[in-house]
Amino acid sequence: MPWCPECKLEYVAGIKVCPDCKKALVDSLDDVAEETIELAQEYEDMYEEPEEETEVPVRIDIKELVKKVQAGEMSPDEFNDLMAQLRVQYSRSKEYRYRKDLYDENKSSVLVLLIVGLLGLLVLLLNAVGVFHLPFSGFSLVLTNVVMGLLFAVFVFSGIKASIKAKKLLPEVNEEKELIEKCVAFLKEQKAAGAFVINEEVSFEEESLFLSNLCMDALENNFDNLEDGFSFFVTDRYFSEIFDESTME
Repeated sequence: MPWCPECKLEYVAGIKVCPDCKKALVDSLDDVAEETIELAQEYEDMYEEPEEETEVPVRIDIKELVKKVQAGEMSPDEFNDLMAQLRVQYSRSKEYRYRKDLYDENKSSVLVLLIVGLLGLLVLLLNAVGVFHLPFSGFSLVLTNVVMGLLFAVFVFSGIKASIKAKKLLPEVNEEKELIEKCVAFLKEQKAAGAFVINEEVSFEEESLFLSNLCMDALENNFDNLEDGFSFFVTDRYFSEIFDESTME
């Protein structure tokens, strides 16, 4: 007797398709079980174990690497592998939140929000005292005044909040500026003292990468409690000021 492979119901001889499931009937449910096992085995054979996550390479000692490059102790393949790791090392730093940018953003927000909010409230006030009339009446006028009043009040409140935040950021901006100046001056002194010497045989891109990592190492080794990403931020932002790039070509 035929069986439905979906609902597992038995039908009389002569019926070919299950009227409920619209599935073709089979002679035995054992056939269905075998097909299911074979299909599962096929998928299992196709499945590949996921590769283990690649560990982020440990920070490379740039000075030792430079010495090996200068001494010719590294093969081209070894050098290219280390260059790839250096690129990861240079770009993996957590993004630093530049306080000056945050301060400027809040100052701009203060101006826009307060102007829009206060002008909007002024319009509603002038309408209320009869200086001019909005093109609404009755319930529409009341609803408009309430909704627009709340909206403009939110603008004013947000402007005040942004102003408070900007004032709180100002001391951090000044401290940040002082620290950046110290770091840039330190790196310039290191450069003048010959701390950042690279083999002239490397390409311009490779030399820039070496110098960037040397700067990051120098900052992290000589300044305590730097925020995550700060050494990368200073190096990346002030690289052209620290190094005369025209001499690197």
